[in-house]
Amino acid sequence: MERSDSAVALPAPNGRPPAVRSRREFALDRGVTRSGEPGDASLTLSELLHMVGRWWAPAAVLGLLLGAGGAALVWYLFEPKYEAIAWLKVDARPTHLAFEESRQQADPFLLTQMEIIRSPLILDAAVQRREFLLLPGMQEKPAPAEWLARKIGVRQVGQSELLQVSLEHPRPATSAAVVNAVVDSYLDLQLEQSERRTRHVIELLEEEKTRRAEELEQLRAKVRDIVEQQPELAASGLSSLGASDSIGDLQNQLIALEVESEVLKAQLESGQGDDPPAPIAAVELALDQTPQVQRIHELLGEKQALLAETRSLSVRGDATPAVRRLVTDVAFYEQELSRIRERLRPRVAEAIRREASLVRAEELEQIHLELAAKETLRERLSEQLTEKLENGGTAGPWALELQFAQTELARAEAVFAQIADRAEALSTEIRAPNRVSVIRRASLPTRPVETLPIPKMAAAALGGFFLPFLLFVALERRLRRVGESHQLERDAHLPVIGEVVKLPERCYRSGREFPRRVEKQRRIFEESIDSLRMRLLLSDELRELQTLTVASAVSGEGKTRVAAHLAVSLARATNKLVLIVDADLRAPEIHALFEVDNDIGLADVLDGKCPPSAAIAATWCSNLHALPAGRAAKSPSVLFSGEALADCLQQLRETYAYIILDSPPVLSASEALVVSKASDSVLLCAMCDVSRTPQIKLAYERLSAAGADTLGAVLSGVPRRTYARTYGRYDAPPVVVSSVPRDAAGEESAEQGSVVRRPR
Repeated sequence: MERSDSAVALPAPNGRPPAVRSRREFALDRGVTRSGEPGDASLTLSELLHMVGRWWAPAAVLGLLLGAGGAALVWYLFEPKYEAIAWLKVDARPTHLAFEESRQQADPFLLTQMEIIRSPLILDAAVQRREFLLLPGMQEKPAPAEWLARKIGVRQVGQSELLQVSLEHPRPATSAAVVNAVVDSYLDLQLEQSERRTRHVIELLEEEKTRRAEELEQLRAKVRDIVEQQPELAASGLSSLGASDSIGDLQNQLIALEVESEVLKAQLESGQGDDPPAPIAAVELALDQTPQVQRIHELLGEKQALLAETRSLSVRGDATPAVRRLVTDVAFYEQELSRIRERLRPRVAEAIRREASLVRAEELEQIHLELAAKETLRERLSEQLTEKLENGGTAGPWALELQFAQTELARAEAVFAQIADRAEALSTEIRAPNRVSVIRRASLPTRPVETLPIPKMAAAALGGFFLPFLLFVALERRLRRVGESHQLERDAHLPVIGEVVKLPERCYRSGREFPRRVEKQRRIFEESIDSLRMRLLLSDELRELQTLTVASAVSGEGKTRVAAHLAVSLARATNKLVLIVDADLRAPEIHALFEVDNDIGLADVLDGKCPPSAAIAATWCSNLHALPAGRAAKSPSVLFSGEALADCLQQLRETYAYIILDSPPVLSASEALVVSKASDSVLLCAMCDVSRTPQIKLAYERLSAAGADTLGAVLSGVPRRTYARTYGRYDAPPVVVSSVPRDAAGEESAEQGSVVRRPR
């Protein structure tokens, strides 16, 4: 049968040369979609459960040992600690003897004292006390103040005025002695500083009283001199001037107005000149608030978040194509953001400068108006002062001087009275009780804080138990072994044509065999093979399929067993001649499975020593023949280099309805590409919990680059429970005749996990 000419050239993934895939549409019709990028390392819940289920037995045993060891280690290292607590009372407001302040304001005194107790000022003094130095082990500490800062605890009891100073230590006596040392150091310092500060204030007030008393005496003498020189002022009553409308008040108002006018004029002079440039910080802030920049910021933030998430989930890191694409996108948006900011910066700066100029013009106008009002008021007060002086008569100048002297004297007397009152209050209140008092000193604790570290032991036990599971999951993530069919579709972009369960094995218990269980396992296995065969035969796209190569990425993935059982199923179901060809000349197995002679085989046919018909042998199945590998005298790559294989298959097509070729591993043997290209289609075999996704993906890419038509993948070695859970149970007696003789024994291969058929 000729190869179909309806092949369509499709672009290969990752920019590789296009490959001919004439039967790719068969996989696409099954609804296979690409759910991830190449090399996608996303982990689903089912895959996680599968990984855990694969290693649960050794992980559980190791986890129990580690958990028990961790809990025992915590218990062994546990040292009971005793907590000593001292209670302090801090009054929110000081206690007064006679003079109580009338102002009521918030006083952070309690919080301040808490920080003072924790401060190096107190702790350095505490570690120098004799009772602290006599404690065992304290002198050997390199930095006792730092150790005490980490260990000491100061906390407020609820919302009250009570403070607790506490310390936990393995020795009860040490914890109590250290707490009392800290409390004593704090009280000494607090009392000393408070008294010293108050006495210093009293001394300053006394000095100020002395100076003010001398100043008062001078002012009184000045007033007496004026009155003695102008006795008519006292007789006329002008010496008592002091009302709000007096000459002195007018003069003070004029002085204040002149000062304010000068300040306004200075502000006007400083506001003149060219407009200053817009501040850089204001320009950058305005740029961040523009819609264009905000939009780019949002897109850049989304890409950066997606990049961080992809990096955390990717095993290959920055080598992952998805990560590289996101890095390129982030760089593009960063450049676009810089370009937009540079383009908008002059426009935004000019707008800010114009707005600042308008604001400054409004401010200058307001200053002009205020200055004019001040000048008007000053002229009015000047007129009133002139009128007052004119009404003063001949004693006008002396009356003004007397009024100034009296005003200054009254102000000085008021200040002196306040200073004297304050000094007297402080001298009285210095003997008032301290705001901090000790309610109870730290006593020797009798019970430890905790007798057994149950939470720490539980955390260590749980951590030790789950650690092996995490390690095994990390190992599986690195190996990336195939556990479910959707991993091939997602990571390798390879459709899964079917699943084949694990080959049956004999069941023994106490020396007895369970043939019924073996029979049930055999029926499930045969049903999975027959299901694969039916999907190949009933597809319209595969009607012309005559030669099929069963390949694998590396050895040990069950390709030979799948090829052999598929050939048996085709022969029994179609009643047509079926030929299975062992094209794996390096490690042949077909002759052992079907118990035929391997002296003459495919190697002799490719070498031209004999025709194909002379090397073909009959098997125990009437319409199934086998072409063994033979004994190669030359290198397999040399034997497959010419057109001998294509000519051989062309001759065999005329005799056999279906030809199944057992190919060597694609990644290990170069002739596998020749065998795959010579056949109509290729079925890539993967074994559950053995095959690795990167290897399968690489093999698929090599087959596509070589021009082979890869039909899809078949996942073998699927656990029977998983297969039954996915496709359901059907325990009716099988209709199809067994593809394996009833007297054949099932023996699992240590290398490939398949059944090697041996007669009894």
